[in-house]
This record gives sequence, C-alpha cells and structure tokens, in this order.
Amino acid sequence: MLMRIAKIIQETYDVKTLRFQHEGSFTFKPGQFVMVSFDVEEEGIKKTVKRSYSISSSPAQKDFIDITLKIYPGGAFSKFAESLKEDDVIEVLGPFGRHFYYEDGKGNDLVFVAGGTGIAPIRSIIRYLVDNKMPANMLLFYSSKTEKDVIFKEELLKIEKENYNFKGIHTLTRHEGGDSWCNEFGRIDENLFKKYIEDLNSKKYYLCGSTEFVNNMYKILIRLKAPKTNIFVERFG
Repeated sequence: MLMRIAKIIQETYDVKTLRFQHEGSFTFKPGQFVMVSFDVEEEGIKKTVKRSYSISSSPAQKDFIDITLKIYPGGAFSKFAESLKEDDVIEVLGPFGRHFYYEDGKGNDLVFVAGGTGIAPIRSIIRYLVDNKMPANMLLFYSSKTEKDVIFKEELLKIEKENYNFKGIHTLTRHEGGDSWCNEFGRIDENLFKKYIEDLNSKKYYLCGSTEFVNNMYKILIRLKAPKTNIFVERFG
C-alpha cells in the first residue's frame, strides 16, 4: 500500500517518527510491524530494499500509522529516511507479526520491558489501552543510555500523571552528572523487577529491544519463575 508521509517528528537527537497517512483501510493489532520498501542505488545498480519497523501508534488512530526509527550513520534506510520530506509517498507492506501483539482479553496485568527503540511497539500497546480506557494495570521498565535518549519521555510522563493504571520505571545506563534525574540508574536486573513487582507469576510480559537486551531480560524473568507462556518477545537486529 502506498502511504503519504503526513508528518516527520524529531523525537530525540537521533530518533525520528514518520507518520504515514492512509484512508482508513489499514488495520493492525498493537505491537505489530510493517515492511517499508524503498529503492537505493549502489555502484550504479538500482535495487529495492525492504526494512521492518514496529508500528508505534495506536490502532485507535484510524487514518495514520507511525513508525519510530533510530538514524544510524551509513545505514541504508537511515540514509533514505534522512532524505524524506512531508508529502513523499512510500510503499508500506503489512501488517506482520503473529506473536508480539496485544488483543482484547489477552490479560489485564501487563509488564512492558523496553530498551532504546524497543519502546516503539510497546508505546503502540500502551496508547491502545489508554485510548480505549481498558481496565489494564500497566508497568513499564524502560532502559535508555542517557536522559536525552529517552523516546516519548513527555508523553509517557503525561500518561502516568493522568492514568492511575500506568507506572513507568525509567533507568539510565550512563550517568552524565547532574541531579535532575529522579528515577533509576543502571541496567534492568532481578533486583529492579523484585523492587516493583510483587507477584511475578501473575503478569504478562512484553519484552522488546536488541537481541542481547531481550535475551537477558528473558533469562532474568525465567530465573524469577515467570511462566514462559506469559512472556512475549520482539528482537531488533
């Protein structure tokens, strides 16, 4: 499906959200992803490249979808994304993803664990639950390198302030000095989970981030006796 870029949002110094407008015919479950198709030229040869990106917006938004991506110097799509402008038309395929998504009735006691841009599909799920006033208890553990790397920071704080069913636990792996940060420091570990979760067996867990990050989080939860059937994972890279 061809979609027009309605808006480009600079989320952080190296993360952008591309908002694609559609005519309401595109439906998806929160947590799913799309494939973006684009043409590149290498050594005089043109070829079509496809990259997968999680949808970061809520299905409650009926006429657009967001994808949120990190700009990597030299990356094929990053280079392409840097050249994009509002009103450009891009081919977007999907949605895809049969395991990492939320649907009504899939549990109301949810723990989200995200690293970096892994917040993208989790934001989609959180927004969906909030937009539809779903009676779900939501706890988010979100790991970022520094405070300036926290994606959707103000939005997540606003949701927490307005919705008593949502709590965000932000932790920074690099402390750059100063005392403005009032949340956690260090990597997400067993102690952090046990600090904020009383009954680990009763939750549904959604883990998203780099392969290393997700694998580590999965191993920790298994050690803490979280049921394997309650853990859903999405790995980037």
